[in-house]
Amino acid sequence: MQNIDFNVVSNAYSRQRTMPNININSQPQDHQNEPAKNFMKIPEFLERYINQIMKVEFLTGNYIVEKIGRLIAAGENYIVLHLLEQRVIVICESSSIKYITILLDDSILSELKVYN
Repeated sequence: MQNIDFNVVSNAYSRQRTMPNININSQPQDHQNEPAKNFMKIPEFLERYINQIMKVEFLTGNYIVEKIGRLIAAGENYIVLHLLEQRVIVICESSSIKYITILLDDSILSELKVYN
């Protein structure tokens, strides 16, 4: 049986852990007035997925309503979906949208029982 010197192990472990240098005398930086960089709003993001099939879930009262369709347009406070089940176009208010699932592979449609 091998003897282990726990003092050596403990010292080696404590040398690996180092605290970052923090200057407590430095002034905090005010990032409040700086514009956000590389921050994309939801309509800008959705514009990349025009003509893509997606599932959109809306919070209506205490219920989640699900719509599956092809994204036609995305505005500041609305999206336009071509619903695949009813073959209609619907304009949806974006403030009630809870989740958006973008289907990157159209082969999943058969599993959703939706016709293309």
